[in-house]
Amino acid sequence: MEGLPWVRSILSDGTREPFVVAVPSGATADFIWAAIEGDCLAGLAHASIKRGLPATPGQAEAVADRHRLNTAFDLLAEAALHDLHALLAAAGIEWRILKGLATAHLWYDSPDQRHTADVDLLVHEADFWRAIELLGAQWPRAIVFRSRASQAAANQATFVHPSGVEIDLHRWVTGFLPEFRLPESLWWEQPQEFRLSWGEASAMSPDLMAFHVLLHLTSSSVRLTSVADLLRALERDDIDWDRVLGLARGRGLRTPLWWGAERAAVWAQSPRLDDLIARLRPGRLHTLLGPAILQSPLARQIVFHASTPHRARRLIDSLRPTPEFVAWRANEQTAAANGR
Repeated sequence: MEGLPWVRSILSDGTREPFVVAVPSGATADFIWAAIEGDCLAGLAHASIKRGLPATPGQAEAVADRHRLNTAFDLLAEAALHDLHALLAAAGIEWRILKGLATAHLWYDSPDQRHTADVDLLVHEADFWRAIELLGAQWPRAIVFRSRASQAAANQATFVHPSGVEIDLHRWVTGFLPEFRLPESLWWEQPQEFRLSWGEASAMSPDLMAFHVLLHLTSSSVRLTSVADLLRALERDDIDWDRVLGLARGRGLRTPLWWGAERAAVWAQSPRLDDLIARLRPGRLHTLLGPAILQSPLARQIVFHASTPHRARRLIDSLRPTPEFVAWRANEQTAAANGR
C-alpha cells in the first residue's frame, strides 16, 4: 500500500513529525483519493496540504473542492440537527450527539477538519419509541422493522431529513457486539456542551467519548475518521484512560478494544497508540501468537483487510473516480506530456 504513508500524514495532520512523503502519483494517488473521498478525510487533507504536505496544484485544488463540498454537507447536518432539536425539545426528550459533529467541535483545531456522513444521536431508552413516533410523523424512515422481534432488538432507527441528511437515532451504544451495553447512566454522565451554528448542543463525557471511539473501531463499517478521532483523543488531557480501560476490562471488552486499536495502528503511527495497544493486549493471545506477529506492520495490514475486505476492494480494486478526480488526473497527464 504505497499510499499508506500519505494517508498516515493526513490522519495526524503533521502534528507529530514533519511530512516526509513524496508527491503522490499513479496508483498511489488513486488509493489516497479513495480514502479522502470515501472516508471523509478532505478536511484533514486540506489542512495538511496547507501545512506543507506534498501535493501538486491540481491535487490541492481537488482536495479543496472536496473540502468545500463536505463542509457544505456538515452545515446541512447542523441545520437538520436544529430541526431535530426543536422536535425533541418540545416533547421533553433529552439527546446527545455521538461522534461526528461532537468530535469535530470538541477535539479538532477547526470543526471543518472533521467531516460527518450522517448524524448519530443517543436518546434515553425510555424515550426511544416515543422519539421514533415523533420523527416518523415528520420525516421518512429508511429502516422499517419487519416484526415485533426485530423491534424489540432494534438499537437504532434511521430517518432522512428533507435536506437529505440521514439521522440515526440510538438507544444503546454498541460496537461489533450488538448485545453489549454499559449501564445507561454512564452514557449520560457529565455532558460536554459545545456551540453549533444555531445554539448549544451536548455530547457525552470525555471518558465515554473516548470509550465510544474505541468501541466504534470494532465495527465492520468503521471509517478512517474514527482513526483520526482516536489519535486526537490520545492527545487530550481531559480523558482518564485508566478509567476507559477499566470499563473495558470490567465488561470483558479488553480483547475487542485491543483489536480495534490494532486496526487503527494499520493506518496511524503514534507512541501513545502503541502504549494503548500494549495496555489492552490480552496476555494469553499475545503469548500464543508471538510479539513479532502482533507487532508486524505487514501482519496488521493483512489482518485489517481480512476483517474488512470491502475496504480493500473500495480503496484498491473497485475504485470509482469522481469527476473532480478525473479532472485533476487529466490535467496532470497533460502537464506531464507537455513537459516531455
